[in-house]
Amino acid sequence: MTAHNRPIQRACDLAGISRSTWYYTSQQSEREQKVSNKLKELAERKPTRGFDFMYSSLKNEGYPWSRSLVLRVYRKLGLRLKVRKKRSITPTEDRRPMQNLTSRNEVWACDFLTDALNDGRMIRVMVTMDEYSREALGVEAGISFPANRVCRTLDEIAEVRGGYPKCLRSDNGPEFLSKAIETWCEAHNVYHHRIQPGRPMENGRIERLNRTIREDVLDYWKFNSLSQVNKYLTQWQEEYNEYHPHKALGRVAPRAFCREKELKVVEADRPQQPSMKKETTNLLI
Repeated sequence: MTAHNRPIQRACDLAGISRSTWYYTSQQSEREQKVSNKLKELAERKPTRGFDFMYSSLKNEGYPWSRSLVLRVYRKLGLRLKVRKKRSITPTEDRRPMQNLTSRNEVWACDFLTDALNDGRMIRVMVTMDEYSREALGVEAGISFPANRVCRTLDEIAEVRGGYPKCLRSDNGPEFLSKAIETWCEAHNVYHHRIQPGRPMENGRIERLNRTIREDVLDYWKFNSLSQVNKYLTQWQEEYNEYHPHKALGRVAPRAFCREKELKVVEADRPQQPSMKKETTNLLI
């Protein structure tokens, strides 16, 4: 067509193809392009996440793409992460699984992370989570967190949640060994469970959340001020609770998990309607 200035019909006849073939555009390639763009966007925002996280995120956002299609594009883009080999450690004692929880505000877990600003100042991040729903209840950064500030932060969370927990799980840091924490627990009828020293696995749920915070925020960005850290932490907390497909919750976000559970409870408490079956009578003829 370009070299001899011929129309499409003549060129297709000489090439032995139909015009429909010339005009055809593969829908598969267009769909793969859309999947590719979305995966690149997720990989840029969450570079430490693997395929399961990305596929669950797309599914929760309502995209109808099949797992095989997303996996094929994922591999084609070279997004596969290097698999870390776990060290085989022989346990010296019986491992006890963490207790199964049945409702929100049953157990809150508290822990601290440490990081530094660009000017070298050390900061601490107080992390609070609900172990049942895996919600990040509070993620706040500060230069220091004395016991009184810890109590004040827990009161603010309880006001938003509409109640205090039955149990507060923490390590044996100086903030949690103070008299102020004991007084706070007694005032609000909260059992304070301190894990055994040197055994962070007893507080494993919040330890896993700490890793996510460090990968997504603390190790991902460089901060110039404390207000900047809190801004990014607040954004991360909202995104995590609303959109993070949590593996322990069946690949749904923490708040979506709570909404599903609340809906099931309401349906279970709803009185059943009487059946409309007609009574049959035996007619004697």
